[in-house]
Amino acid sequence: LLFIYLYFLLLLVTRAVLDIDCIVLIYSISKYPHYFNRLFFFFFFRFSNFLTFLFVKFITTDY
Repeated sequence: LLFIYLYFLLLLVTRAVLDIDCIVLIYSISKYPHYFNRLFFFFFFRFSNFLTFLFVKFITTDY
């Protein structure tokens, strides 16, 4: 039961980090409309989104 609570806490932390990444992505696109910055932040946001998907998949398979 403690491990499940830790996994949910980790999921909440990664979800908050994902929201912060989304805010940073929107802010960087609006402030620096360069192609390289947009591409870099887009791939970084995609990678963190993939990490949260892996966490969700791991939690659901743990049940």
